[in-house]
Amino acid sequence: MATISRLGVIDTGESAVRVLESVGGLNSADDAPPITTLLFHADTDPQPWYAREADEVHRLGDEPELASVEDLVACLQRARVDTLWLGAWRPAERLDLIALCEAGGIGVVGPRSSTVRRLADLAATAGARAVDSRLRRVEVDILADDHANVWTLG
Repeated sequence: MATISRLGVIDTGESAVRVLESVGGLNSADDAPPITTLLFHADTDPQPWYAREADEVHRLGDEPELASVEDLVACLQRARVDTLWLGAWRPAERLDLIALCEAGGIGVVGPRSSTVRRLADLAATAGARAVDSRLRRVEVDILADDHANVWTLG
């Protein structure tokens, strides 16, 4: 796993605050180089309340050329983001964004695009096999490291 020096956060509300405060806690431990946090948001307020803990705040609405996932990745690259925390994101574009970040040298906290693609294929297959309305989608947040440690959150 690569060292994180500039963490881009695309998230809103309380979940963004939790991520930013967690990085702040890591930074105050002084046992590793500090991580700079960059919050990217589409809120009309240039400095939303959930950005208070971020080192830098970037309003995506201020980027006039930002019309696609490719443009978003270029925006992240211009900000020198090396790792991305992707909060609630439009599911249809999530796989594309992760794949483009990987291709552009930006790590993503979470599963790789190949894993997301397999999960999407499994969900489509399960949906095709559903014969009644009892099929439900269940999402579970997990955290895993390079040493095969896995934790379920919440």
